[in-house]
Amino acid sequence: MTNFSVKDYKTTNFEYKSLDKIHGAPTIDSLLRIFRQLKRNAQYVTTTLGGGQLGYLGLILSDDAYKAIPNSAPFVRSVDPGLLIITTSKKDDTVQQQVDHNETKHNYNECQAVEQALRKQLIEAIPAEYLDSLRNTDTNMINDSIPDIISYLQTNFWRVADQELSDKEDEVKNFSYDLSTPVDSVFNRIKAFLDLCILTGNDKTDRQLVQLAHLMFNKTKAFMDSLKAWNLKLLPDKTFANFKLHMREEHHALRQVGALTIRDSEFS
Repeated sequence: MTNFSVKDYKTTNFEYKSLDKIHGAPTIDSLLRIFRQLKRNAQYVTTTLGGGQLGYLGLILSDDAYKAIPNSAPFVRSVDPGLLIITTSKKDDTVQQQVDHNETKHNYNECQAVEQALRKQLIEAIPAEYLDSLRNTDTNMINDSIPDIISYLQTNFWRVADQELSDKEDEVKNFSYDLSTPVDSVFNRIKAFLDLCILTGNDKTDRQLVQLAHLMFNKTKAFMDSLKAWNLKLLPDKTFANFKLHMREEHHALRQVGALTIRDSEFS
C-alpha cells in the first residue's frame, strides 16, 4: 500500500498561478501566450520522465514536437500498475517488489495530478462556449490531453493562414538588434516564433532556426568576423544551441575590446 497526497501544483510549483484569460474568440496571439505559460508551468515540476531535464513538458507538446527538442529523451508516461501482486516467497524480493510498485504508483499519480492541474488552468483561461462540446455528456468533464484541446481550438475556431504565419516570420527577420543588449534579444524572438510554429503544426528544423538567427545578426556590421568564424565550423557542430553559445561568446569578446559602437549598429 502507498499513500499519495495530491499537491496543489498551481500554488507550490507553477510559475503562472493563473493563465492570461482569453476574452472572446481565441486569437493567434492569445493562444500563443497561454501556450507558452503552460510550457513554463509544466517544466517547474520535476520528474525523471523524459530524462528529467524538461519537467512535464511532454504533457504540453505533441509527441513529434517533443522528440524534435535537441538531446531530449522520450517522454513515456507512467502506467497505472494496479494492485500489487507478489510473485515471490522470498522476503527480500517481496520488499523490492513493494518498493518498485509504490514508486510506479506514485509516478503515475503525480503525472495524472500535474496534467489535471495544467488542463484545469487551460480550461479556465478559455471562454466556456469554445470548449463545451469537449465535455463528456455523463460527467460534464473535459478529459482530453492538452495537445488535443489546443488542436481542437485550432481546427474549429482558429486556423492560421500561410500568409499570416509568413508575416510573423517576417516580423522576426525585420527585428533590429540593439548591440547594447544581450544577443538573447534575438534568440528570444526566435523562440517565441518557434512556439508559434509548434502551436500551428509548422515545426522548424534546427537548421532553419540557425539560418534565421544568422540572417538577423548579418544585418549588423559588428558580427561579420563572428559569422565568418561560424561558417567555417563543421556541419555537425552548426546546431542552434551551439550558435547561441558562439554568439554570446562573440558578443562578450567584442564588448571587452570596445568594438560594439553605435556606428556598427547601422545596417549595411
